[in-house]
Amino acid sequence: MVFLILINLLSLAVGSLQNVGDNFLVERNELLTALAVSNLQNLGRHFVVEDNKHLTVLAVSSLQNVGGHFVVEDNDLKFVDGRQVVASDFTVSSNVLLSHIALGGLQFVGRNFKVSSNAHLAFIHLDGLKNVGGIFEVSNNNSLIEMMAGSLTAIIDYLQIAGNFAFRPFNGLPTLTCVLDRRTDLLGDCSDNLVSRVVAATACA
Repeated sequence: MVFLILINLLSLAVGSLQNVGDNFLVERNELLTALAVSNLQNLGRHFVVEDNKHLTVLAVSSLQNVGGHFVVEDNDLKFVDGRQVVASDFTVSSNVLLSHIALGGLQFVGRNFKVSSNAHLAFIHLDGLKNVGGIFEVSNNNSLIEMMAGSLTAIIDYLQIAGNFAFRPFNGLPTLTCVLDRRTDLLGDCSDNLVSRVVAATACA
């Protein structure tokens, strides 16, 4: 089953929806301001919410498993929270009003993790994230002042933290011991201690 919304609703609440076997897509709704799928738990393929110019509220607090990509892009969201376990790519980008990402239950991303070009994003809290199977990128979020990923131990490709101009040098990855690809790009955003630990990281098992 594919769940697809491509019409101009003001708000959408689907409280009884728990499982979608295929894709969940909400795209190009010019008037949509709120989307609540608070009981959705399992998704067979992709979760995509993009190009909804006035969407400010997204509630997916029960979402546990996404079989494909998790994409939240080009909306007016102010806050993203949930507890996703994502099997493929995780992308949050170009959400102009987004200020806070809180995903304390997100544990594994099978491929790439990317948070980029969210102009007002100030806080990223990923307290449960342990492993990223591809690239970990946090870039060009001009208002970002804090990122915490205190459980992250392994990145199976490369680490990029760059272009976050308000970012003070940080060491918010205290448990990171494995970065497979040495093309890591940290520019001036990170503390010397974090840079030295990444360079010295052991090969991923």
